[in-house]
Order: sequence, then structure tokens, then C-alpha cells
Amino acid sequence: MKSKLGKNTIISSIILIILIIFKLFQIPIPIPSLIIGFFSVITFVLAIIDLLKNKNKSLWLLIPILWGLIVILWMIAEIVYPH
Repeated sequence: MKSKLGKNTIISSIILIILIIFKLFQIPIPIPSLIIGFFSVITFVLAIIDLLKNKNKSLWLLIPILWGLIVILWMIAEIVYPH
């Protein structure tokens, strides 16, 4: 990752992973799921832009792209089929 966008994507991916771990293990820091979802979409957009602009194909870009797709599909499913 030599580009500034690539470095920002990796940093946001690491922060996202830390937030998810905090949420999963219920560490006593209140982190709303909405913030994790919002951060997931931001990381997803950064990874897609880096992939298209710099043609960077690293594993660190695959993780936020897959996670972002899961979150976006989850949000669409919640809107289409609310409970």
C-alpha cells in the first residue's frame, strides 16, 4: 500500500476490526451497532475507491469489501423486510 488512500483504508479496517471485537466480547465501552455499521460502509467505500483508482489488489482490501457487502445487504434486508 503505497497510496495515501490505501493506508487510510487499512487504518479504517483495523479500527473496524477493533470495534467489532469490542462489541462481540462486550467490553464495557458502549459502542452502538449503528456506529459500527456506518464505519463499515465508509471502509467499504474507501476500499472500492482504492481498488478502482489504484488497481490495488491486496488481502487488506478484500476484508473490508466483503464485510461492507454483508453490512449493506443486511441494511437492505432490514429496510425491505422490517420486523
